[in-house]
Amino acid sequence: MRKQKLLTVLFCCALLIGISTVTASAQELAGTAYRLFIYPSESAAFNANAVFQSDGVLIIGIGSGLGAYLEFAPTFVGLYHALGVTMGDKTGDITMLMVGTTVNQGKYIVGFGSSIFSGDRVPFWFYGTLIVTAE
Repeated sequence: MRKQKLLTVLFCCALLIGISTVTASAQELAGTAYRLFIYPSESAAFNANAVFQSDGVLIIGIGSGLGAYLEFAPTFVGLYHALGVTMGDKTGDITMLMVGTTVNQGKYIVGFGSSIFSGDRVPFWFYGTLIVTAE
């Protein structure tokens, strides 16, 4: 199981590095929302909306929580914490650390991260499609 986790993390790192080296014009995340598709290494995939507010606040539609992000166009780092999240048959608090990049002038984001959910550390990768853009 540890080997599978390590391979998942290495694959996500290679994917992010490969995508971030592609020359593309950066899109600011402030004021945008994405539909995220999140793939944890040990459980079923799930979807959630992620809103990047102009004041650096990150809101992900998972439980009752709040987060923050820093953008270094075209990459970003986000941290999110929520209470009372239910995934599958488990309920508990979740903390997520995400690293990602925008692709195709901000139409998509892709990245990887690690979460702590109900005491378990779970690596994941994600991608998202733009649903709302800043005016």
